[in-house]
Amino acid sequence: ADGVLYVGVYDGSSADVVALDPATGSALGSAVPVNGWPVVWSDGTRVFAAGDAGNGSGVIWQLHPDSPPEVVVTGRTYPSAIAADATSIYWGDQPGLNTYAVEQQPLAGGSARALTNLCYEPQPQSLFLDDTNLYCTSFENPSAIIRMPTSGSGAATELGCGATYPIFASAREGSDLYFIEANPMAVLWQVALPDGPCTQIQQSSTYGRVTALAATADYFYDADYDAGIWRIPRDTLVPQLVVSAIGVGQSLFVWQGQLFFQEPNPVDPGQEYIMHCAD
Repeated sequence: ADGVLYVGVYDGSSADVVALDPATGSALGSAVPVNGWPVVWSDGTRVFAAGDAGNGSGVIWQLHPDSPPEVVVTGRTYPSAIAADATSIYWGDQPGLNTYAVEQQPLAGGSARALTNLCYEPQPQSLFLDDTNLYCTSFENPSAIIRMPTSGSGAATELGCGATYPIFASAREGSDLYFIEANPMAVLWQVALPDGPCTQIQQSSTYGRVTALAATADYFYDADYDAGIWRIPRDTLVPQLVVSAIGVGQSLFVWQGQLFFQEPNPVDPGQEYIMHCAD
């Protein structure tokens, strides 16, 4: 956001969110320490980060490149899968043993409320917004995309797509939501929001273990743990391996004409690089 790349870093015992200059990789300012596994979300202008600390100490911050982070939400258990609109922030949480929720709180402050408990992984995998609804995908809910009104005035409903395996990865582009079903032959689905239909647009044995998905007006990008990054043109749907690497992680997005992803350091498996290439 605003020309700054924010990266969550976790070494097994401590975690930070670091602001980087995407052109040089240099750190900008001080790292923001977070409790637990870091989660970072941006709408291209604003950036929010969370730590799934547990024990009611999870916090969500709004990050600013030239000023200290602003605490937006406190007292959560395992905040994850953040999204925000003009007035509210949304996140997934596990507020109790074997209980899961998608929650909402006004950005201006106030009490949090649960919108649904139908989306779990144990926490939601991804959240997406349109003008009136919030959508949730989850690995543990095969074929399910949960839609809930952001007003909180209506019940959450399931957009059943007929997929029979869990959702491995999902992405939003324009008015459509896309996801990859963890079928032995991975299936790419398109969901027209808000009501569907769901359309199976590709099935391929090319991919290995899918870890992430990104979408643009011209391409889909599929992070394959066993091979690297596949680029899938929308017009031909023929996969092209554009990055060859083993162990590509769950971060994959297109920003400012560049494709960003994480790749293990071949010399030190305990470290990972943030890589980018032209879209």
